[in-house]
Amino acid sequence: MSRYAVVLAAGALALFLLVTTQEWVVAVVEPAPGAPSVRTSRTGAAAVAWGPAAALIGLASAAASGAARTTGRWPSLVVAATGAVAAAAAVRVTLDPAGVLAGAEVVTARATAWAWAAAVLAPAATATALWSLRAPSRAPARRPPGDTPAERDRRAASEQWRMLSEGDDPTRGA
Repeated sequence: MSRYAVVLAAGALALFLLVTTQEWVVAVVEPAPGAPSVRTSRTGAAAVAWGPAAALIGLASAAASGAARTTGRWPSLVVAATGAVAAAAAVRVTLDPAGVLAGAEVVTARATAWAWAAAVLAPAATATALWSLRAPSRAPARRPPGDTPAERDRRAASEQWRMLSEGDDPTRGA
C-alpha cells in the first residue's frame, strides 16, 4: 500500500469508528400492546457489533503497513476485506433500521445521518485499498546488474588486492 493509500484508508476507518459511537437508528417503539410508545435509539456499535470490530482490524492492518513500510498486497487485502464488512454493517442498518431493534413492536424507525456517513466512509476505505492494489508502484525501478561506477570501483580495488597478493606493485605505471 502506498503511503497515501494508508493514510486515506486509515482516516476513513478511524472516522467510521468515531461514527459508530453516535446514534444510527432513532425509533418509536411500543414495548407491549397497549403500552405507551417510547422513543429509543441505538448507536452504531450497539446496532451492529461486527462493523466496528472489522474497522478496528482494518485500522490495525493499515497502521502496521505504515509502521513497517511494507508495500505488499496483504495490508491492502485486509483493509479492503474489513472495509467491506464494515460497509455491509452500515448499509444493513441504513436499509433496514427497524431490523436492529429486537423484542419490541416498532412503530417507526429511521436511520440517522451518522448511519449514512458510515455507509459512505467504509466503502471509501475499501475503494482506497482496492485502488492501491491496482495502482502501479511508485518504487524506483531496480537498476539492472551491470557496469555501475560502484561496481567498477569494487572491481578495481579487487584487482589491486589481487596484484598485491601476487607480489606485483599496483602503483607501478601510475
